[in-house]
Amino acid sequence: MTHEVLINGDRYVKALPVVPREDQSEIEAVLAATINYEYGAGTVRLYLHDLLETLWEEEANFSSKHPFGEGGWVLSLHDAIGRAGIVSAEIDKDGYIKMSDDARKQADHLIAKAINYIFFGAELKL
Repeated sequence: MTHEVLINGDRYVKALPVVPREDQSEIEAVLAATINYEYGAGTVRLYLHDLLETLWEEEANFSSKHPFGEGGWVLSLHDAIGRAGIVSAEIDKDGYIKMSDDARKQADHLIAKAINYIFFGAELKL
């Protein structure tokens, strides 16, 4: 869905969701965070690539609940960002990540920004 506005006959479209330049290093840290999933260990950047590639290859058979054969894939992303120290998280004695709801919301926001950054980059310094 595109958002467009006509002003005096000129068509204007919604600006691309580029990441503000001051957020670029934080988003690069998110994308470089290590994540473990069914295909092995990699970075969040690679994980997001594999997720999109799996969607493309599997088409109608893609499982949003189990894209790599396992559930809890959003939690895997939260875990990676928490372990990297990008959002507030604690590791319990068994090695599991504990995060507040606010930290999870922050992680979701950072993942959304990272996806935009992958496709649209950061603002250019003019």
